[in-house]
Amino acid sequence: MINNISYNPYVRTLDNNGNVINKNASLPTHSERSCANMSFRDLVETVEAAQAEKAQNYNLEIDKLPVAEFSDPIEYPPNQKMGMDYKASCFDFTNAGDFDELTANEDFTGMTDVEKYKAIYEKYQHCYGENFIFAFSVCYENPMSWDDPYRLITREFVNEVKAACGSEADFCKIRAEALYGENLSNYQIREKIIDKYYYEGMTIRDFIKMADEMGRCGVGAELINCADPCREVPGVFYGFNIFTEMKYDKFALREAILDDEVSAEYLGNMQRIYESRVATNCYYHPEYGAVLNQVTAKFLGGAL
Repeated sequence: MINNISYNPYVRTLDNNGNVINKNASLPTHSERSCANMSFRDLVETVEAAQAEKAQNYNLEIDKLPVAEFSDPIEYPPNQKMGMDYKASCFDFTNAGDFDELTANEDFTGMTDVEKYKAIYEKYQHCYGENFIFAFSVCYENPMSWDDPYRLITREFVNEVKAACGSEADFCKIRAEALYGENLSNYQIREKIIDKYYYEGMTIRDFIKMADEMGRCGVGAELINCADPCREVPGVFYGFNIFTEMKYDKFALREAILDDEVSAEYLGNMQRIYESRVATNCYYHPEYGAVLNQVTAKFLGGAL
């Protein structure tokens, strides 16, 4: 028999000092009283039977659930729809049908990692558009991976590069050399990237893509973290955050901001935040100041 079971008829509330300040009646249930008089073996058998019954009922409930039906195309909520529209703007599926044939005919024999990367990258550009790589440069609330064909494609690109070059390769260095040339300094690589992507009246959205490209080549000094006004990192300066305030109106406001032209005010905000945070000993990449000055010189013809 199970002995010495004590049912306390009260639930007591304590203050910070451990003193009882309130108590509420809490009588044992019928099942609790019944268990108190059971042998240990009977108690175990009772628990096992209850668990089995619960599992059976659970399985029956699962069987009764309707099979999920997904519409085609998927109807994304407004916040995700903005992101999907942006990602779609980075893709061009005109030649997507060539992908399997090009992949089957690949031969990396005797190629360097740089040559392999360039071959794979150009295959994806041919099949999915020149700017497919920038689909995730701008942060949005994303759907699950299986509902996001753009994520599947970019993920497959990364996997192919890793398989060809080895997962331990320095992909930033490989990309920089493949697209911009050998034996260049960080400054020279950035200069080539700026010259490639800059245009008069450049939007903040495209500025973020340019900063992302610098990061992909290992020369961005985390500029993208401060270029995007909604990143949850030091440098956010627009007063709201998409990761803590997931509301449609915030995304709508952000869309308008991203379509603004890169201005002296925009760059000046980045500069002032950088200076103030450095003054308070907040960490920034050692090259961040130099990168921001280089970008500012291109857009404004000199430092702020």
